[in-house]
Amino acid sequence: MFGNPGFAEVVQSSFRSFRIGVGYESGTNFFRVRKPAPVLHSTPRFEFVPEMYPVPRVLDQTKAGAGALRDFSEEFANRKSSLQDEFAAVNRQLEGELAASGTQTIRPDDFKEVHQTLEIVKRQLVELGKQKSREEQIRDSFLMELSALESLWHEEFISTQNLLDKVNDNNSALRIRVEYKGDRKSFFQFLKSAVKGSNIREQSLTDAVEVHQDLGIIWKRIMEGSTEGVLGKPEFRAYIERSLPELVTYQVPNRFIIEYQGKELKNHSMGQRASALMLFILSQGENDVILIDQPEDDLDNQTLYADVIRLIEKIKSKTQFIFATHNPNIPVLGDAEQVMVCSFSEGRIHVEAGSIDSRSIQRSIVDIMEGGKEAIARRKEIYSLWIRPN
Repeated sequence: MFGNPGFAEVVQSSFRSFRIGVGYESGTNFFRVRKPAPVLHSTPRFEFVPEMYPVPRVLDQTKAGAGALRDFSEEFANRKSSLQDEFAAVNRQLEGELAASGTQTIRPDDFKEVHQTLEIVKRQLVELGKQKSREEQIRDSFLMELSALESLWHEEFISTQNLLDKVNDNNSALRIRVEYKGDRKSFFQFLKSAVKGSNIREQSLTDAVEVHQDLGIIWKRIMEGSTEGVLGKPEFRAYIERSLPELVTYQVPNRFIIEYQGKELKNHSMGQRASALMLFILSQGENDVILIDQPEDDLDNQTLYADVIRLIEKIKSKTQFIFATHNPNIPVLGDAEQVMVCSFSEGRIHVEAGSIDSRSIQRSIVDIMEGGKEAIARRKEIYSLWIRPN
């Protein structure tokens, strides 16, 4: 084979990409290294140098290398098999220990899937963190608006309280107190209607109304995680969340306590309640004109004089009072500035007007309101007997 010139051509074509090529000399068993000769014409020429690699030696070295490679490959395969057996033994031992401790094991083949799932969960946690941050911002804004609304309600209460202080300062028989959001009955009825159909016991709602000032406070406690009483019931929270804006903006009415002559008004008669109402109207001090029609219909003379007339004397310089009355105590004891005597005859109304100091007006008061001189004298005689010292 090596004596065939065609073999040399095959070898040469395989090494033409090298800067230093090889050549084969006919009649020998050697490869020779050749250097490119200067190209003087189109046919390549080679210059042969002394022999470098005898063919038998190359073949022997190649065979030796192939044998070593086979030995290494067998050794690697044996080592791999040994490591697999060792790893399997360690894995069985580890699985046994984990099972004994109650810990779930994971196969190496599942690790990649678990890792991918973990990465997805991490991204979801980031998104949840962002969402939680947005929810916290909305919650903080909501609480700020609730606080602003609470401030407005309290300002309204202060204004009402200042007005009632003026009323209380103007008389001693009537006192009006106000309790901020003190109408618990109205609050209870509103809350009861808000959770209608929830089967929540009324006692639970009553307890919540007694402890919390309004629904805004209740919602704040729920957001803080309170589970006290009805606040811990899921159905109650669901009903509150369903209509949250309407519920938390419900203004619990203030409670007004009216006391007349030291007792709460509800414990007085209708006449005494009318007296208290009269005193309230007169005591506001911000009315330019007050018209009252026949106050004696609901007031006895003692109340009329002791409370109403004395108050009128005190504030009449600031307010114009107009009374339609049959009771002489009002114009006489109230020291009226102007009196108008009205009568009706022949289908017409006749009016006589004048000062309380006018003799004509005085006679009309005596005749119409007191029943005339004789009636006054007779009452005086009787009264003198009634009130004489014992």
